[in-house]
Amino acid sequence: MIVFHYRSLILAFALLLSGCSILQPVSPPVLKEYRLEAASMAKSMVSSPSSLSIEISTIRAVPELDSRHMLYVQHPYQIERFQQSEWQQKPASMLTPLVVAALEASGLFQVVLRSPNPTNVNYRLELELVQLEQEFTTYPSVIHLGLRAYLTENKSHTIVAWQEFNVTQAAPTEDAYGGVIASRLATTEVLRQLVELCRSHVGQTNATP
Repeated sequence: MIVFHYRSLILAFALLLSGCSILQPVSPPVLKEYRLEAASMAKSMVSSPSSLSIEISTIRAVPELDSRHMLYVQHPYQIERFQQSEWQQKPASMLTPLVVAALEASGLFQVVLRSPNPTNVNYRLELELVQLEQEFTTYPSVIHLGLRAYLTENKSHTIVAWQEFNVTQAAPTEDAYGGVIASRLATTEVLRQLVELCRSHVGQTNATP
C-alpha cells in the first residue's frame, strides 16, 4: 500500500510538470529583416562637367513585389514566401536611393532628383521592378532580378531609350541570407547596366530643360 501511494505521487508529479510545460507559451520564431544594397559605384572622372539634370520617378513594382515579403521558387510556377525572413522595406523603395547614388557617381548629370520635384529637368527615368526571387530548383540556388527602364527626354516627352535588365546571380548559401548576398551582387550589376544605358543616350553637352 505504501509502494502504491509512492508510485501514485510520482505519476501525479510527472503529470503536473508535463501540464506546466504544455501551458507555457511557445516563443514565436525571430523574424529577420534584410536591406537591399549594392556596392558603391566608383565616381567617374569626366573631362567636362555635365550640366544635365534627371528626375527619378517613384519606382513601381509588379503586384507580387509590392510588399516586404521575400519570395522564392522551389517548384516550377509556384512562388512562395519565406516565413522567418523579410525585406526591411519594400524592395522598390530600397532601390530608389541606390539608383540615385549610381547616377550621381556616373558623372552624366549635374543634378539627380527624386520625384516629385518642382524643378524642370532634361530627362526623366521611370523604373519598374519586375522580378526579385530566389530559385531553389537549381544548385546552387540563384537570385533573379528584373528591372524595366524608360528614359524620357523631358522637353519633347520622347522616350529615347528603354530596356529590361535581367540578371541571375548564384547564392553562396541555400537560405534567405544567401539570397540577400546574391541580391546585392545582382543589384550592383543592374545599376551598372542602367548607367551604361543612360551613357549611350544622354548627351554630354549643355541642354535647356
